[in-house]
Amino acid sequence: MSSSLLQRLAAALTLLFFAGCSGNEDLPPRIADTAFLLGTAITVTIQQHDIPRQVIQDVFDRTEEIQNLMSANERNYESTEILTINRAAGEQAVTVSPETLLVVQESLEFARLTGGAFDPSVHPLIVLWGMGTEQASVPPADLLEGVVAQIGWEDIQLDREQGTVFLPREGMSIDVGGIAKGYAADEGARILREAGVQRAILDFGGDIVTIGGRVDGTPWRIGIQHPSGDRNRYLGILNSRDESVVSSGDYERYFVQDGVRYHHIFDPETGFPSTSGLNSVTVIGPQAIRTDALSTAFFVMGLEASLAVLAEMPDYEGIFATEEMQLIITAGLADRFERPDEAYTLIVR
Repeated sequence: MSSSLLQRLAAALTLLFFAGCSGNEDLPPRIADTAFLLGTAITVTIQQHDIPRQVIQDVFDRTEEIQNLMSANERNYESTEILTINRAAGEQAVTVSPETLLVVQESLEFARLTGGAFDPSVHPLIVLWGMGTEQASVPPADLLEGVVAQIGWEDIQLDREQGTVFLPREGMSIDVGGIAKGYAADEGARILREAGVQRAILDFGGDIVTIGGRVDGTPWRIGIQHPSGDRNRYLGILNSRDESVVSSGDYERYFVQDGVRYHHIFDPETGFPSTSGLNSVTVIGPQAIRTDALSTAFFVMGLEASLAVLAEMPDYEGIFATEEMQLIITAGLADRFERPDEAYTLIVR
């Protein structure tokens, strides 16, 4: 990605965050930078005196470390810990770093919590469909059936004491991309806080983490992406401080074949893109590693099952846009969700 495009992305991402904060010479300077990591543009913005720009580079460096450990992309990497796990499937357990072990462990925990709607073992499906490549297409039924038979998070063997991960069947493979980006965002926020940062926004390709509030004491204002994919249109605006805000939707990556649109969030049971009746899901809560996994799982699970999970997680909230043009928000957001899109019927649950 060119540097000019990264600069434009950074400007677009920070525009809403700092609306109403410009033009005052007494305000702290805004330090911002963008890098292309984890397959997306990552922007870190700090509004505070006496914070060196190097701290943003520290965030990027840590993110790159995570990327180099956990990428499942064979086109870009000769070897990562996840690739090593996948290549050893059916043969032997692989010793991994504490970071990779933690992310795989969390992946399995959220697979359990969501009844397999979040499943790190769907990687063979992603490869078969060619998602994210110019060769993306609907696979033949017999190949799809064979790949679906290889999926199964329950079979992944993780040994915390030995620090190993084992895929017991040849042909199995995992992809932790649906949770590692959230982990990286949490790590970035940790680095900023340890450096004394009290007012900042991290945008990891749509995985947002807010630190503190704005300099005037008000919360950050986060635009929730509209399912149309129009970057200038929002479902609404969320007032946010000290939390993560992560969205998943069918607008992010897709292709059209024979007049049918196929998106990138798969239902592990069918092997096809999810048809849950939702166009987008946003999950809000303390940890991005959790909101990242939940936003993907909820998109597959559908509205009612997702609300049932949230009912057992009091620190987490949700925003759901349905195909029937309903915008459902959980009760904890009622006093801080503003300007809902008029095309939707707003419902508080």
